[in-house]
Amino acid sequence: MLARIIRKEILSHILTLRFGVTFVLFIVLVFASIFVSVREHERSKSEYNAQMRVSRQKMEEISREEQPMDRIRRAFREGRIDPLPVSDLSWLSQGLQAGFPLAFKTRPWGRRTSSADCPAILSSGCSACRTSCT
Repeated sequence: MLARIIRKEILSHILTLRFGVTFVLFIVLVFASIFVSVREHERSKSEYNAQMRVSRQKMEEISREEQPMDRIRRAFREGRIDPLPVSDLSWLSQGLQAGFPLAFKTRPWGRRTSSADCPAILSSGCSACRTSCT
């Protein structure tokens, strides 16, 4: 008897137009959110890959120096940009990752500067920033 009443009440609510419209809106919002998150994740991954390419090219350029001491001097003088990898599951939720720096610039003697301190660190090698990075 109780099961029949519960079934009747649930069916009467599910079969209403209000529930149908609400359910369709909910599904559309879920898929729109997933679409936006995946696009943002792909953009972040492509930025990371571009930063890695630039970092590798810079290190290869330094390694082509003729004299070993010139290589060491240039590496210590210019530092190195180390991009932080994007989490593979970051498309599921944003969390605190938006507040993390995009990369670290390693300077001589272990001094590290994050891109949060210097917004131009990735685009111009920190020469345009002239803040704590220089």
